[in-house]
Amino acid sequence: MVNKMKFNWFWQAVISMVFFSAVTLLFKVLVDTKLKSEIINFYFFLFTTLGFLGFLLFRETTLKIPLNTLPTFGLLTLVALVANYYGLKALAAAPNPGYVSSIQEFKAVIVLIAAVFLFNSELSFTKGLGILFCFIGIILLSL
Repeated sequence: MVNKMKFNWFWQAVISMVFFSAVTLLFKVLVDTKLKSEIINFYFFLFTTLGFLGFLLFRETTLKIPLNTLPTFGLLTLVALVANYYGLKALAAAPNPGYVSSIQEFKAVIVLIAAVFLFNSELSFTKGLGILFCFIGIILLSL
């Protein structure tokens, strides 16, 4: 008897990883055309917004959000603007888009540590060792 593979958070993250890899490579194609990062980001977010609008309409989902989430959305907007602007600048300047991706993915360590304080998440010795290896990897990439 064959067990069906459960479509859980892990497989959703794998799909996301594959598609974010494609996003990074497509961004590199666009920055190599010498378009300014603000133009690339504008059209990227415009078309992404239209895509999500179509998705919401197709799924008949309301656009209403609780008013108390507006400050978080405001902060998210500011953070996303800075992250995407400098992410594209780094892609344009780096000799290999993989270097930029590797450094950006160090965010996993930041999220892991912040989650301990913000969400009372657990941090084991093994996970701490993983953080150390990530840090060593970033140092090696910068050499």
